[in-house]
Amino acid sequence: MGDRRSALLMGYGMQGRGALYDLLKFGRFDEIRVLDKNPELGRLLSEQDAGAARLVPLNVDIVDQAALREAMSGVDIVICLLPRDFALPMAELAVEVGVHYACASYLGSFSSDPDDRANQRKRLERLHSEAERKGLTVLVQFGLDPGLDLLLAGEAVRRFDEVKDFCSYGAGFPELAAADNPLKYKFTWTVEGVMRSYYRPARVIRDGHVVEIPPERIFFEENTHLLNIDELGAPLECFPNGDSVSFAESLGVLDSVRNFGRFVCRWEGHCAFWRVLVNSGFMRERPVLVGGKKIGGIPFLAALFSSEPQFSYRADERDVTLTRVDVRGLASGREKREVFQIVDRRDLETGFTSMTRTVGFVLSLGAQMVLDGEVGRLGVVSPTELPYSLTVEKLARRGIHVDHRVF
Repeated sequence: MGDRRSALLMGYGMQGRGALYDLLKFGRFDEIRVLDKNPELGRLLSEQDAGAARLVPLNVDIVDQAALREAMSGVDIVICLLPRDFALPMAELAVEVGVHYACASYLGSFSSDPDDRANQRKRLERLHSEAERKGLTVLVQFGLDPGLDLLLAGEAVRRFDEVKDFCSYGAGFPELAAADNPLKYKFTWTVEGVMRSYYRPARVIRDGHVVEIPPERIFFEENTHLLNIDELGAPLECFPNGDSVSFAESLGVLDSVRNFGRFVCRWEGHCAFWRVLVNSGFMRERPVLVGGKKIGGIPFLAALFSSEPQFSYRADERDVTLTRVDVRGLASGREKREVFQIVDRRDLETGFTSMTRTVGFVLSLGAQMVLDGEVGRLGVVSPTELPYSLTVEKLARRGIHVDHRVF
């Protein structure tokens, strides 16, 4: 596409602002198109301290396929930070148009319906095949969780001949000093997104057996455990995060592993609150009639929490993100354990939360690696397949550091 380099950034919310900051600071772009429904987009982009002349605001309706194709045409890569349900359709459209693609989301929903899951697999297979045929890279799931956890997991399992136990953790929460409300939690991404992640089925592997966990039991004591990390100052509660079994399969350890789980972390007390709320019916999709209007439990809770200042960060408060992969197994005939860990905090100088740094910055980094030819793969690419040492080096340039320990 010539010497000029251009990108389309889709979504200019909290993570989109971080991605744009990183693209302008570390990237070599002549033009960055920014697509968002915010009517103030043009004004917001014009206020950029540096690089505003390279920015093109696009107020495009996401259902307008012709306008989306036009927005994608002529760029080198589409960087998608739209809500998760748009990740796969936008990937398919980008490949159809003939441009690289990167997103921080899972491709597809978490449907438990076998027909839906089969249909999603077919769409992903077609996407992979078509991207390969066109010489395109589709980098997916490259944010915090999923993203950095998969990067660390890929490197961890490569260091073992046989993996026996695997735990990964991905979480964002306030520093203890900022955990000053009844939930000890504040929001750094969409409130409704958090609510929906709290009410979905999960699968883990325990003692060699797959354990199915219905959404109503995610926060029950038999499915949670405590994690102590010295630098955080207090124990964390950990609860299951989606379908761990599919990740064990993608990592190639399903046949050997005895215990495998992916977990979310919060300060102690969080699980007890949500256990009551979930099992009182607040998270069900079925709408209820309130004042003559029907409203679902999750939208109601999201609106309630969004309206309470106590669940938002003040300018002088910091959030923390944790990414941790803890693996035990055999290497060269000997038992060993290795832990890979990232603990990141908000940068009060720039104001960017750690969640934005580890999602927006990270996705921007991945997109730049695609364009620089550093990913080295075509088709749909997982963070587990990225060149580990090079990626860690680039993360360090952004102040995101990996701690690696061998026991």
